[in-house]
Amino acid sequence: MKDLQINNIFSSFLIEKELDFDHHAVTHKCRHFLMTSDDYNQKNIFHNPDLMVEFKDLFVEIDKIANETHKLLQYKQDTKQVCIDAWINQQGSLNTAVPHQHPTADIAIVYYPQAEKGCDTLELLNPNPKLQYVMHEEMVEHWNNYNSFTWNIIPKTGKVVIFPGYLIHYVKQGDWNKKRVSIAFNYKVAW
Repeated sequence: MKDLQINNIFSSFLIEKELDFDHHAVTHKCRHFLMTSDDYNQKNIFHNPDLMVEFKDLFVEIDKIANETHKLLQYKQDTKQVCIDAWINQQGSLNTAVPHQHPTADIAIVYYPQAEKGCDTLELLNPNPKLQYVMHEEMVEHWNNYNSFTWNIIPKTGKVVIFPGYLIHYVKQGDWNKKRVSIAFNYKVAW
């Protein structure tokens, strides 16, 4: 008898990458602009032309990552990813602590210019909401992408995380004394 073989179906994706950039300079700019925040500990970059100019080089790098992801996902060659929104968050951002998704985005990208060990983490929820009623901790030896209903991302300075915009996610509170600054980007396929 042939051994059982597992096939991946209905998969979501997660890509993690280290960005070679001046994270300290980006953090400094973020903290400066957050002094006049749009919302508590949050600032929309697209609403401020000065921010678009300040982060021009960062957008070039994130655009490259978005389009590398685009190719990996095998979108048509005559299409590309275009950034439709971006904003700065730091620990304590109220909007990020609530489970949410980015339904207008094909790809969501989060970059951490500053993430101290023990800071708030990013938690992704499995798009199959029934799984949490079927899988219970006492019956699972090792959590994996077949039996987990959450996936925890530990921020690290310089880390970039890419995932589908449809995944529900939120920031899970860590140590309030540990600093975290992130910039989130929404990308959409364009022809």
